[in-house]
Amino acid sequence: MLQYSFQFETISKYRAELMGLAILGDMWGHLMNDTYQPSIFAQLARLVHTPGFLFLSGFGLYYSFSNNSDVHLFFKKRIAR
Repeated sequence: MLQYSFQFETISKYRAELMGLAILGDMWGHLMNDTYQPSIFAQLARLVHTPGFLFLSGFGLYYSFSNNSDVHLFFKKRIAR
C-alpha cells in the first residue's frame, strides 16, 4: 500500500511553478466567464485556482515574515518592491 505524506517544503520548492499555474487557471476562469456557456471547467477554475493563488501568496508571505520577524522591515521591503 502506498503512503503519502504532505510536506510544506514541497510547496515551497515548487511555489513559482504552482503560482504560474494558478495565475493561468485564474485567467482562464475569467475568460470562461465571458462566454455565455457555463461549463464545469469554468466552475473548477473559480473554485480552485483563485483560492490556490491566494494560499500560495500567503504561504510566501509567511515564510518571508518568519525569516525576519521585524514588522517595520517586513513592510518597508514590501513597499519598496
